[in-house]
Amino acid sequence: MKPEYLIHAEHLTVILCPLEKQHKILEHLKKEVLVAKLDNFAIIQKNWPMFPYLNLKDHVLLDVPEKEIKQDRLAYQEKLDISSSLLNCAAAELTSFEKVKLQLLHALLSKRNNIVIEDIFDELSVLEIQELLHLLSYLAHEENQGILLFTHDATIAQSPYIDRLEPAG
Repeated sequence: MKPEYLIHAEHLTVILCPLEKQHKILEHLKKEVLVAKLDNFAIIQKNWPMFPYLNLKDHVLLDVPEKEIKQDRLAYQEKLDISSSLLNCAAAELTSFEKVKLQLLHALLSKRNNIVIEDIFDELSVLEIQELLHLLSYLAHEENQGILLFTHDATIAQSPYIDRLEPAG
């Protein structure tokens, strides 16, 4: 299963399957992205791997060209509803929702136009889920992102924000 076949530009696509199957598919996708050196892919993870020697802001801006930082950071922060003060927090202080939004900020600043999102919904409140789905739909349709979202929750998969439902093949 090639990652580029699952993600469709300007679409929010969902793969609905049990968590065990998700882990297998995600591990396969991660390997494919690394082996094929697909620079236009970002994987948003529940357990965001952090470099202990970098502060949060430097971590978010890692590998982002200086030009993009100056031009786009504040605009994307506004779209994602990320305050500048959040970038100065310690990583341990972040909520799951804030971690997802910061990873999305990094993906956008890095010009990654294919975003894979691990099933994180069990860790979010109903309001955060609603906000995240609205935000992902906006990114797909207005920012031309291809987004592949994993979930085991059929209500999320049937949400009006979702454009496509893919089999977990």
